[in-house]
Amino acid sequence: MRSVLRGFLAVLLVVVGGVSGWLWWTRPPVREVPLPDELVAKGGTYAQVHVSIEPLQTAAGQLQVGPLRSERHEWIGTLLWRHNDGVQEPIELRLGETTHIDGLGTVTLFAVNPEPLLPDYRLGGWTYKVYIVLDPGVERIM
Repeated sequence: MRSVLRGFLAVLLVVVGGVSGWLWWTRPPVREVPLPDELVAKGGTYAQVHVSIEPLQTAAGQLQVGPLRSERHEWIGTLLWRHNDGVQEPIELRLGETTHIDGLGTVTLFAVNPEPLLPDYRLGGWTYKVYIVLDPGVERIM
């Protein structure tokens, strides 16, 4: 009887360890990174991007939220730049990564807010926090 109990506990520990490792790998704990000082010195703006938040819009298009995923133990967010002519351009960014979007400016993804493992529809909020330094001559449309 004791050997059956020991075997059961060993199997249970292996399963718990496997599930914990899988969760740790696919749901990285790092969800926010600091912005580089040289980027903050450029005088940009912070923005939250989510389906329930009005998209950031300029005369050239609007910035919308895309899918969020983890890959190799890091978060990768997809921003969608929708041009006014209807063309949609997906832009994938890792946490802390910066890219330039024509018609908008320099965009840095610095925080993600993934959905919880167990969906709780009372929770809302944002999916991404970005820092945007608008190109010269580009203005945000409210």
